Amino acid sequence: MTRRLDNYLRSHRKHRALSQDDVARLVGARCGSTVSRYESFARRPSLEMAVAFALVFDVPLRELFVGLHEQVEMRVRRRARALLRSSARTGSSPRATSHLQRLAA
Repeated sequence: MTRRLDNYLRSHRKHRALSQDDVARLVGARCGSTVSRYESFARRPSLEMAVAFALVFDVPLRELFVGLHEQVEMRVRRRARALLRSSARTGSSPRATSHLQRLAA
């Protein structure tokens, strides 16, 4: 499997011919070096900042933060499988069990 980057901020910024300072102004960051830290994976943006990036680049969060999305998805699925095993022993409702099965798949 090809390893995805945590985010594709830089490629979307370059594609739109924007500077880091331009993007910083648009998303409400103090300066372009803040955007640089996000682009180089030195920092992860807050949820509000991530949504701002998605709006600026007109790209869904899932596409902009592909690698991060995949990492989080794997962890959630792993926890769903564990919860499903646990709930089988304790007797979860059919509705909850069905939801956990979809999550774990």
